[in-house]
Amino acid sequence: MNDTELEYQLESLVSTILHTNTISDINDVVIEYGELFKESYDSEDIFTLEGTMNYVLSLLVESCKSNVEHA
Repeated sequence: MNDTELEYQLESLVSTILHTNTISDINDVVIEYGELFKESYDSEDIFTLEGTMNYVLSLLVESCKSNVEHA
């Protein structure tokens, strides 16, 4: 993959993310870009609607913890 292809893929991913409005939309992105999540999440459940919701909530909790620690 060259730099132009990588740049296009990143722009496409960002555009897709910016147009998410629901957990279902996020789940569609997770499924479409599943290879990005396989190493960062222990369970294949992330590819289900419930798994995506749990993943998003875990990110929110981690962000809150980080904000508290740096406050």
